[in-house]
Amino acid sequence: MKKTLLVSGVLALIAGIQTAQAAVGTYNITTTWYEPDTQPRDSIFIGSFTFDDVTHSVTNLQGLLSESMSGDQVAYNPATGINGTDNMNWVSLTNQLANGDATHTYTWHDATLGGTLATVFKNTNSLTFTTLTGGDGWSPQAGVDVGGVYAGYPKKPQATVNPQNAYAMIFVPDNLTAAGSTLSWDEATGSGSLGLAHTAYADFLELVGSGGYDAGGMMGAVGMTATSAWVYGAVGTMSGVPFSQVITAAAVVPEPESYALMLAGLGLLGLASRRQRKSC
Repeated sequence: MKKTLLVSGVLALIAGIQTAQAAVGTYNITTTWYEPDTQPRDSIFIGSFTFDDVTHSVTNLQGLLSESMSGDQVAYNPATGINGTDNMNWVSLTNQLANGDATHTYTWHDATLGGTLATVFKNTNSLTFTTLTGGDGWSPQAGVDVGGVYAGYPKKPQATVNPQNAYAMIFVPDNLTAAGSTLSWDEATGSGSLGLAHTAYADFLELVGSGGYDAGGMMGAVGMTATSAWVYGAVGTMSGVPFSQVITAAAVVPEPESYALMLAGLGLLGLASRRQRKSC
């Protein structure tokens, strides 16, 4: 009887590890900002990141951001991938900067929203918008407050003064699991995921392909952005707004403590099995 209870207990322990364990997972993400003025093309961030479901930390965030003002009137097609159907320019964003002071916090957990906002940049610094009238020079709110004008304004020439930065800010919900997450936001009604409504992007690169524009801003001194008026007080410079976000699991790695528990459980199970054989 005792042996049966021991075996049952060990099996229950092992079975419970998968659900109780803390896990660090690698995820793929597609965040879309609807661009009414460039349809059928939208501004889309496609990338990956690592998420710790205990600390809610988002690390290794990187990916590509589409420039919806570029290319032909053809939408991005997930089935064919980047430039499989579309021929938009895609900007490489690889710098998830370390947090600094209060005005240079690029990744943070928001308990009210129930998730983590994380930002990845093109450049190795966050300088994106002008600070002529104040502001931190990078955040979505700072961008709205200065009308989306490039960093360095009004100094000229734009092509050399403006650092031509770009960034994407995503939202990772606390309840992210191996099943992933799908969020949506309706700007017209202000309904959907408020976390997604806080996401944003900005792009100040010089476009050299189809539909080109001057360096320093896609529209003169103004770059291209997307924000929600419900959160930041105005939509993007080309009326871009948050629309959808899909996160899928790439890999989930159990924490070391979970491995230790599993090995201990297997060891107890093996011991019980050996004792049972000896008693037969």
